[in-house]
Amino acid sequence: MSPEAIGIVLESTQDRSWDLCMPEWPSLSIKEAVERTGYNEEYIRRLIRQGKLDAVKVGPSYLIRADSLERYLAETKTSADGRAGPRGKRRSK
Repeated sequence: MSPEAIGIVLESTQDRSWDLCMPEWPSLSIKEAVERTGYNEEYIRRLIRQGKLDAVKVGPSYLIRADSLERYLAETKTSADGRAGPRGKRRSK
């Protein structure tokens, strides 16, 4: 898939090489998604792998479409599955 097809702009530098620029859509890093949702970082990565979140891999990192995350959160709130959502901190016995 070409970068243009997913909304990423490539810009030429003076030495004629290409630099990857930020996507044209609002995006979040995995760390920002963790802070926003309370989900574990590995869970966010799993959602990306399962195709439940739209994201683009840039080097070792992902950029998650902000609207994709909001849509997923809205779907989990309306789900009849009571397991949806971040877990609270576990209490030690």
